Amino acid sequence: QHLGALRTPTCFVHGATDPFATREELEAARALIPARTALLEVPSTGHDLSRGPDRAIGERIAAFFQEFVSG
Repeated sequence: QHLGALRTPTCFVHGATDPFATREELEAARALIPARTALLEVPSTGHDLSRGPDRAIGERIAAFFQEFVSG
């Protein structure tokens, strides 16, 4: 219910194997937000992104965010 009140552009970073939410659940949540949103899904990674196989995840997130705020 609070997602519909968001007016701030919102980025989601999601580990593809995160047990807390599926991609479909995140997409449903994004649809409730009237502001611009974006989703970066990290393959083969759970809730703790730093423990996934992608060692450059911080750089990928920074680049994703930079592109989001520039666009």
